[in-house]
Amino acid sequence: MQTLEPPDKMLEALRRFWGNDSRIEDVNADTQIVTDLGIYGDDFSEFYEILSETYGTDFLVPAECVPSEFGWMRTLKGWLPFVETKKAIPVASLSVAELDAIMCGRESHANK
Repeated sequence: MQTLEPPDKMLEALRRFWGNDSRIEDVNADTQIVTDLGIYGDDFSEFYEILSETYGTDFLVPAECVPSEFGWMRTLKGWLPFVETKKAIPVASLSVAELDAIMCGRESHANK
């Protein structure tokens, strides 16, 4: 199975957000914004500003796709010491490709 390359604008936004971080090398079209990249809450707000500048749009990303910084507090799992915080947060799927489609106005994500 071949992994699709991430959209160029998304990579540009990630480079601006992270700088020259080696994590960018592992990003593909199916990479999940919250669970794989750990971008949520205040970090996502900052990333979204960069996305809006990069794409020249400001389409809204559904809140269920990007939980607040303290979303883990509403879950029992999040309080357990052996559970990784970002994995305890209930979140709807939002891949790099899906976020690109939202920012380009091709998808609203409301139908998912």
